[in-house]
Amino acid sequence: MRDPEDPELLALVHRYVLPGRRYLKLGGPLLRMEEDEYGRFLRALREDAGAVSAEEIGVLLEGGWRERRTAAWLVAVGGRTEFRERVGGLLLESEVCCAGLEWLRTAPHMRHRGGDPGPGYLSLVRRLRAVVEECAAGVGGGVPGPA
Repeated sequence: MRDPEDPELLALVHRYVLPGRRYLKLGGPLLRMEEDEYGRFLRALREDAGAVSAEEIGVLLEGGWRERRTAAWLVAVGGRTEFRERVGGLLLESEVCCAGLEWLRTAPHMRHRGGDPGPGYLSLVRRLRAVVEECAAGVGGGVPGPA
């Protein structure tokens, strides 16, 4: 994990994570947005997903939960299949309860447009779903997302 005061990380946080408190709107809140707000938010996210470099994503993935969450969505929306395993691995290793749920929310976006997601992707989603189901059972809840 990078030092939160690292100048390179801070510049990327100000560019991709903090505008409009983006990191708080990813996941469940995104699904509850009104149509106009949803469209604006997704357009801005797509623009940034197209602009962010692989190196910048790598730096964000070395940050805290806000940076990693934002990076995961930039990867998903941008169709950056080269990061599937790394993002999935970070979520599987997370010590935060139900972190895999965030992956299940982004998983449908991780498929490369028009391509086969491949066995690695499907295996990862199944493992994450198992982690989330175990966590959800512990708190008495159900599991949204792909089966």
